[in-house]
Amino acid sequence: MKYTMIEIRMSDLERLDKNLDVSTSDILILKLINQKDLVNISKIFEYRVGFPANTPKHLQFSLQKMKLFENDGYIKLTDLNDPFSFEPLSKLNDVFKNDDEDSVQNWIEEWREIFPKGSNSSGFRYRGDKQGCLKKMKIFLRKNNKITKDQIITATAKYVEKHRYGKFMQQAHYFIEKNGASALLGEVESLSEEDYVNYSFNERL
Repeated sequence: MKYTMIEIRMSDLERLDKNLDVSTSDILILKLINQKDLVNISKIFEYRVGFPANTPKHLQFSLQKMKLFENDGYIKLTDLNDPFSFEPLSKLNDVFKNDDEDSVQNWIEEWREIFPKGSNSSGFRYRGDKQGCLKKMKIFLRKNNKITKDQIITATAKYVEKHRYGKFMQQAHYFIEKNGASALLGEVESLSEEDYVNYSFNERL
């Protein structure tokens, strides 16, 4: 059985309305709503009411709860009869925003230094342009708000090690995104537990 890990940070809790009565399960539901994870939202509703998914009582409870979230300004129901038809609103996105996106400027130089000094055979610097990297990394984290700095650092160190002696290492800003594709995203998605041991503390080149 494959389990889903849901990360709730203290900063997430602090951003929730202090006047809102939010239970532990409500926090999990809000997090999953923000991620648009319909499968696990349904599982939590099922657990809360003790009925199999898609029974009338299950749907009735789900709809009531989602309407409460709508009243609190976290979501907008796009179908008033379907609890799983919704759009997260900016208020919810602000609760679960990625802190690493806000702090990119504090660690982007550390990240660029993972790439080797000097230039490739075409005369372009491996570390690319700092401002270009900063802009692209912020956009990357905005689009992938579940990805953390640690994942990015580890995935990049693995990529650089893999291409250390090759001719096809991308410049830093292109590694983040080039023509709508992201090599960085692919590297993050392929990380294993072993990679965190092997690459998290690699000596920077």
